[in-house]
Amino acid sequence: MALFVACLCHDVDHRGKTNAYMIKSASTLASIYSTSTMERHHFNQTVTILQVKLISYIFSLFFQFIVYLDR
Repeated sequence: MALFVACLCHDVDHRGKTNAYMIKSASTLASIYSTSTMERHHFNQTVTILQVKLISYIFSLFFQFIVYLDR
């Protein structure tokens, strides 16, 4: 389950750009997160999703699916 969460959260809302590119282009995200721009953005997006509890619903469906496959 931890690997599943890690995979979902690792690149949430990835823009397809590197940290260096975001900083050099003076992007909005770079002004918000001065270091490790994309990693901090992914973390922030993950926290937002968890607060909305959407991820809980997805885990519930995933768990039900696993139990169904185990029968």
